[in-house]
Amino acid sequence: MIKPNINKSILSMVWSGLSYMVRFFQLLIFFIPPLLLAPLMLFKRTEDYWMDLFVKAIERSGVVFIKAFQYLSHRRDIIGPQLASKF
Repeated sequence: MIKPNINKSILSMVWSGLSYMVRFFQLLIFFIPPLLLAPLMLFKRTEDYWMDLFVKAIERSGVVFIKAFQYLSHRRDIIGPQLASKF
């Protein structure tokens, strides 16, 4: 009787780990372009393009990320006034 419970808990742990890995790689795919293009923030001409790209990555990431950055938009001292206005 104990063995089926152990197998079920192992399977649930494996499934949980796989689902976390899938979500991690999904977020990695969303945030790789803004991370690679971060030097564009240094130039005034391309700063707006990078911010739009970052906001799109946040939008694709889900509701929790959107709400977190909406909260941070009230903290202009943390993320800056330009990025806060985007959110």
